[in-house]
Amino acid sequence: MTIKQDVTNLILSSDPLRPQAHFLAPYGWMNDPCGPIYAGGKYHLFYQWNKDAAKWGNIHWGHAISSDLIHWKHESTALFPQKNGADKDGVFTGDVVDVDGKTAIALYTGFRLDKPLKQVQCIATSDIEMIKWKQEPKPFLDVAPDGLEIDGFRDPRVWRENGKYVMILGSSIKGKGGVVFRYEGTDLKHWTYKGVLYGPSKLRGTDDDALECPDFFPLGNRHVLIFSLNSVVYAVIGEYKNAKFTPLSIEKYGHGNIYAARTFLDSAGQRVLFGWITERISQENEALARGWSGTMSFPRILYLTEDGHVGSRIYPTVDSIEGELLIKETPVENIQFIPGCPVHLKISFKTRYPGEILLSGVDTFVCLNYNPGRLGEELYCNGETAPLSAMSESAFIDVYMDASVIEIVTSSGSILNARAYGDVPTSLKISSFGSLKAAICDVNLVAPISKDRLSTAVKGEEKLFCELTSLKQ
Repeated sequence: MTIKQDVTNLILSSDPLRPQAHFLAPYGWMNDPCGPIYAGGKYHLFYQWNKDAAKWGNIHWGHAISSDLIHWKHESTALFPQKNGADKDGVFTGDVVDVDGKTAIALYTGFRLDKPLKQVQCIATSDIEMIKWKQEPKPFLDVAPDGLEIDGFRDPRVWRENGKYVMILGSSIKGKGGVVFRYEGTDLKHWTYKGVLYGPSKLRGTDDDALECPDFFPLGNRHVLIFSLNSVVYAVIGEYKNAKFTPLSIEKYGHGNIYAARTFLDSAGQRVLFGWITERISQENEALARGWSGTMSFPRILYLTEDGHVGSRIYPTVDSIEGELLIKETPVENIQFIPGCPVHLKISFKTRYPGEILLSGVDTFVCLNYNPGRLGEELYCNGETAPLSAMSESAFIDVYMDASVIEIVTSSGSILNARAYGDVPTSLKISSFGSLKAAICDVNLVAPISKDRLSTAVKGEEKLFCELTSLKQ
């Protein structure tokens, strides 16, 4: 390992804001998850990565492998911008398909600044190990459908349906709004446009109205379309029949600092989601100086709730990193301080009467406000809120605090993500009011997935598998 690598590792491993239990890029900027997939007996997670600095730009695909979706091993960079290719200015978000158990194909958006249509669809091929990829220099799709005037044309998502491949792309039609286009093909290189799956949407974006990172899948007795826009992930729930999607409702999926969510099926056929946990805008310069930005959410299993919403629960293997039990089945009113970080709190309570729980630290403030039958039921954390609707009489919230990352899950299936900066507290003060004084609290330490905060290792391995470059500009 070089002196530069040693220095980089020292900076990252000593950063108290860098999470210890969440997946991270080795260094630099990380955003969208790309093509998560279970294939060949392994989980693969690709992600948008700038290896040069902790800011957006020069986007590659990073790659990591896991056996449990918690402990990860970084592999070499999967996809690069090609000097004379259709992706020469960036390898944007896409999908990965296991073709036959032997071959994997990545479909992704290439970015090129010197063409009228700056976003085109590209392809790369690998064996099922997905370590070495061959990127094709020419795009397989470089024209807008039916001559439409569009803004944005990106983020392919692909699946098999009735013996053929289906691909969706996020875009917007100028003057009309965001859309999700639908294509069909008998292979992964030749596609026929089949119209608009969803839209035009009335939602409006900041730069354009393109519906980013679309994903479409069955859930319970419905189909769900997920897309991202303006720092929000949306879920559209509806019916899908004869290749036509009929929306029934739309809602925010997840709340707070999460974007660009993508799903896949795990080894048991469960629908699992990863999302990009973003930094606060106010922290962009600080992130550049720290040498890293962005982290991945804990994996989540999706389900359709009894009242027809998209619910989430943390993937069960997260339990494997639970450490020492600090507090067991203790009423909140008898607890003043909670030591440690990273830490997992499970707070169980009855929902018959109103009450409130406050959890506070240096730059952390969590408020659970429950007032049954009235307005104002909500979960609040560092400026982010989530509803507390349709909770059963016996309810709970799980609070995961991992350095600057906070994930809160409710028993009704809502998830709130937030960030906490400043000094990471060595203890948290907890207060309770009303009926929630009787809430029962369990507290566990959470074990790091890497001993040095690099989050690069598979259970005990500490070697960094990627080349390290200077992060200072």
